[in-house]
Amino acid sequence: MIRLFSTIAIGLIITNFQAKAQKLDKKRLKAESFFYTEKFDKARVAYEEILSIAPSDNLSEYRVEICSLLTIARNKPLDKLESYAKTQGRKDKFYYYWMSKLYFQQNHFKKAIEASNKFIGIKQYRSKEIIQEVKDIQVKAEAIHTYYSSPAAYEVEHLPTTVNTNSHESSPVYFRDKEELLFLSSKPVDGSSSKEEIYYIYESKRAENGWTKPKLLKNLGSYSFENANIEVVNNDGKLFVYSDKGGGDLFYSELVGGKWNDLKEFDGKITETKLESHFFLNENENRIIFAHRKKSGGKDLDLYQSAKNPSTGQWSEPSPVSSNINSDQDEDYPFLSADEKTLFFLSKGHGAIGFYDIQIRIQ
Repeated sequence: MIRLFSTIAIGLIITNFQAKAQKLDKKRLKAESFFYTEKFDKARVAYEEILSIAPSDNLSEYRVEICSLLTIARNKPLDKLESYAKTQGRKDKFYYYWMSKLYFQQNHFKKAIEASNKFIGIKQYRSKEIIQEVKDIQVKAEAIHTYYSSPAAYEVEHLPTTVNTNSHESSPVYFRDKEELLFLSSKPVDGSSSKEEIYYIYESKRAENGWTKPKLLKNLGSYSFENANIEVVNNDGKLFVYSDKGGGDLFYSELVGGKWNDLKEFDGKITETKLESHFFLNENENRIIFAHRKKSGGKDLDLYQSAKNPSTGQWSEPSPVSSNINSDQDEDYPFLSADEKTLFFLSKGHGAIGFYDIQIRIQ
């Protein structure tokens, strides 16, 4: 009888072990599928589930670190991942692939170059696409490292705490001969504790002792981080803002009696083109340049323009700015010089060495 109970107990242990192993195998297949299709948020969660069952699973711990650095912890120090150099660095032929990407992401360009060289030098098989991706990172890192090694002479002034807070301030614009400043800030309003960043427009004026405490312009609405962009046209003041309602719409407010009035919709022909949040209007308000995606949900962002007919006051149908400006990569953030002969914009194409690089086109 004792022998029978022992046999049953051993059988149950083996069964439980096999069930646990099968469960881990399923979770590992799921995690690997997410990881190799670059769904890093889902992969991170899946690997964390494995670690909750098998805390000593080194591969899952390693993959969690990679996924976290690519998603929720993009600025986290790379010390822990660097510590895997003698373990996963020898087992995983893609270790230096990840290191080159993450070093570049965190602006460690010299280290990105070194990691790229190590990955390219590996004798094991890797696809041509992966090798080319790392070579592209290497070229960009070398160009940026060279540029940063010879910095230009300039001075940056940090505005006082009356303007800057512990929240995010962005999209600053001057008006009235630079005596007044408008900008967006994500600082909480009315005691809000929302985790989502909500931006409001603020106004500050130059005084003898610096800038005055910013005044909240709540009647001009709230904005998400992606759509937080304002422009001021004319010295008397016309404030333009972008809203993503209806697929992308442009509104403006006028300064009347020292107050910014409620928003009004801009020309419908422009907004029907579904412009993106970054746009530029010239001082005469008769030419607009804006970013637009040709296909809904598409990846290619191009610059379009429209001009106002001086006789009818009607805007022309928006059309691409120029074939030598729009590339097969994103173009965005247009700005036209006062004489309208020089266009500044950001692009991921045209030999850009970073995520977005400043481009200049002279007419």
